[in-house]
Amino acid sequence: MNDSRRHAAAPIVFLLLNLPAGIVNGFVVVTVPFMAARAGLPVSAIASIIAVALLPNALKVCWSPVADLALTLKTWYRIGAGIAAGALLAVGLLPIRPTTAVLLTTGLFVAVVGVTLIQLPLGGLMALAVPEQLKGRVSGWFQVGHLGGTGLGGGAGVWLASHARTPFVASAVLAGVCLACTVGLWAVAEPDREDADERLGPRLVEIGRELWQLARSPRGALVMALVISPIGVGAANDLWAAVAPEWHVGPDGVALVTGALSAIVMAAGCLVGGWWADRADRRTVYLLTGGVLAAAGLGLGLSPRTPALFVAGTLVYAFVLGICTAAFSALILSAIGRRAATSKYTLVAALGNAPISYMTAFDGWLHDRWSTGVMLTVEALACVVLIGTAAVATSRIRGLAPAASPASA
Repeated sequence: MNDSRRHAAAPIVFLLLNLPAGIVNGFVVVTVPFMAARAGLPVSAIASIIAVALLPNALKVCWSPVADLALTLKTWYRIGAGIAAGALLAVGLLPIRPTTAVLLTTGLFVAVVGVTLIQLPLGGLMALAVPEQLKGRVSGWFQVGHLGGTGLGGGAGVWLASHARTPFVASAVLAGVCLACTVGLWAVAEPDREDADERLGPRLVEIGRELWQLARSPRGALVMALVISPIGVGAANDLWAAVAPEWHVGPDGVALVTGALSAIVMAAGCLVGGWWADRADRRTVYLLTGGVLAAAGLGLGLSPRTPALFVAGTLVYAFVLGICTAAFSALILSAIGRRAATSKYTLVAALGNAPISYMTAFDGWLHDRWSTGVMLTVEALACVVLIGTAAVATSRIRGLAPAASPASA
C-alpha cells in the first residue's frame, strides 16, 4: 500500500471538520444580527459589528505561517476550535445593547480568529492526507461543511435565541458542537510534512517570489483584481435576518429560511458551481454567476414585501451564492499553479474576504440612509458595472489563456 493510500482520509470527514467555521460564521451573520435587531440596534451598527468581526478572514495572512512553524496541524485545529468555542460562550454572557457593542464586536472578532486557526491546518490536512484523485471531491465537501454550517448554525442560533430563556443557551449549544467536531480528527492520519525542517526566512522569501510572479502575470493580476472586487460576494446575505421584518417574516421564518433551507440550497449551489467550473472557462463562470447574483438581489429589492417573496428571493440568492463560492475557489486554483500553492491560495483567498467586510458595512450605510431597496439596487448595479469592466479587460489582455479545468490543464 503506497503512502497516499495509507494516509488517505474519506473526503466527507472534511464536512464535519469544517462545520465549526460555518457555525461561527452563521452565528456572526445570522444569529447576532437577529438578536441585535430585536434589541433595538440600528442596521448600520449591526453591519459595522459584522464587518469588524469578519476581518480576521482577511487578516489571517499575517499569521498563516504559524501552522508550519510549530506543533502539528491537528493541534492547531484543536486550539482554533477551543478559541472559537470559548469566544462564543463569552458572547452569550453579554447582554446585547448599544453600550456593549464594543465588547460584542471584540468577542466575535476573537471567535473568527479561532475559525482561521481551524481552516489553516485544514488546508494542510487536505493537501497531505487526501490523494490527488480525491482533491476535487474533498474540496466540495469542505465547502459544503462551511456553507451548511453557516445556514444550520445561524438558523439553530436564531431558533434557540427565540425560544430559550437566555441567549446564552444558543451560544453554549453552538460552542459544544464546535468542540464535538474535533472528533473528526481521529479519521485523518497526519503524514509528516516535507517542509517540517525548513526555516521561516527562506520559506517567506519563496512565497514572496511566487506571489510577485503571480501578480506580474496577466492572469494572476486579473484574478487578484476580481477577488478584491464585490463581484459574487453577496454581502446582502449577511443582513437578511436584520431586514426580514420588512417582508413580515417572523423569528421562526427567519430561522427556517436563513437556516436549514439556506444550508441545503447553498450546498446544492456549491456542488453545481464546482461541476460547472470544471467544464468551462472559470473566469466566464465567475463573471456570469456574479451577474446572476446581482440580478437576484435586484429582483428581491424591487419585489413586493410579502413573506412568500422573501422566502423565494433569499433562497434563489442563496443558491446562486453557493455557485459563486465554488467558482471563486476554482478561479483562484486556475491561477496559482503548483509552487507554494497552499500559501498563495491562502493569501489570494484572504484578499477575497475583504469585500465581504467593506460591502457589508456599505450595505448597512445604504440601508439606514435610504432603504433596503436602494441597498440591493446599488449593490447590483455596482457589480454589473464591474463585471462589464472585467469582461472587457479579459478580452483585451493579449496572451491570456483560458482558465482551463484541472482535467484539461
